[in-house]
Amino acid sequence: MIPPKVYELCRSDKSVTSEIAKNPSEAPANAAKRLFGHDILEDVAGERMKESKDEADALQHAFECGNWGPTRPSDLFLQVR
Repeated sequence: MIPPKVYELCRSDKSVTSEIAKNPSEAPANAAKRLFGHDILEDVAGERMKESKDEADALQHAFECGNWGPTRPSDLFLQVR
């Protein structure tokens, strides 16, 4: 299952890449700190993963965190951690 914090980051319109595109001279680490705070990786790593009661919801979250184009990967692929 995808931790809620990771899901939020995947769905956000803000990204380090988009910030670097706006300001190519900014270091990626600085953009990440500015956008997400200095603890973002620790926050994500330290967050407990909760099992979803509904497997379909978990698969949908995994699907929404990707950029798959016009196709949908198999459920088996979406289950891979």
